Amino acid sequence: MLNKLFFVTGNPNKAKEVAMILGIPVESVSLEIDEVQSLDLVEIAQKKAKLAFEQTGKPLIVEDAGLFLDQWKGFPGPLVKHVLAAGGNQLLLQMMEGVENRAASAQAVFAFHDGQKIHTFLGKVAGRLAKEEKPGGWGWDPVFIPEGGELTYAEMGPEAKNQVSHRRQALEEFKKFLKVF
Repeated sequence: MLNKLFFVTGNPNKAKEVAMILGIPVESVSLEIDEVQSLDLVEIAQKKAKLAFEQTGKPLIVEDAGLFLDQWKGFPGPLVKHVLAAGGNQLLLQMMEGVENRAASAQAVFAFHDGQKIHTFLGKVAGRLAKEEKPGGWGWDPVFIPEGGELTYAEMGPEAKNQVSHRRQALEEFKKFLKVF
């Protein structure tokens, strides 16, 4: 098992979540990486890992996540960060105004570059988009309700969210990989 993991992200909230879930120290590394625009999370994460490794020369992980709305055939998916930048969660809610089918999935892909090869780990949680934004959390946590629940990720709080999240699922697969790595 690694003693410390280099995680390329500009989001300190993600780095905290990853450290909490993995139970090992995570060093957040902020790099300027041109992100490929694609609707395929695996493709995005693999390219980010390759570019990040080229810059650092260190084994590392990167992550890409998306919110996939069934009504919009998966849009915005990995482009959700652009939707949030343009209008926040209110824009997501406006897109779904009057729509009955609020089914969505939260997905995350971690890509680990071990110095030779890139390994990917996917996590996916089915759920739905809330009808209104709830307080707390970050990103789209205030509007995503995991299947079987009534609370958004934000309302659940970090500990409860980290037990059921898409990020948790992907990192559990990564932990299994690290035991044999």
